[in-house]
Amino acid sequence: MAMSMLLKRMKIDATVHGFRSSARSWMADNAVPFELAEACLAHTVGNAVVQAYQRSSMLARRRPIMSAWANYVCGSDADNVVPLRRSST
Repeated sequence: MAMSMLLKRMKIDATVHGFRSSARSWMADNAVPFELAEACLAHTVGNAVVQAYQRSSMLARRRPIMSAWANYVCGSDADNVVPLRRSST
């Protein structure tokens, strides 16, 4: 909700879901393993039995992925990233 409110205050015509969707697509394009990508988005994977036994947050493995995503979004890893700008309305 905080991200949604920030976007509204900045008058940026985007959704939080759009950011999450973009991140998930970027992870798929960059060969991030499925379970790790889902953990980065705080999604649960597998049935109840799998979820009961998988208790790791995978924080150490998620950290470099999220840093790479931040670099991509901020444009330090790509020349084709368009910065967010306030809408003109």
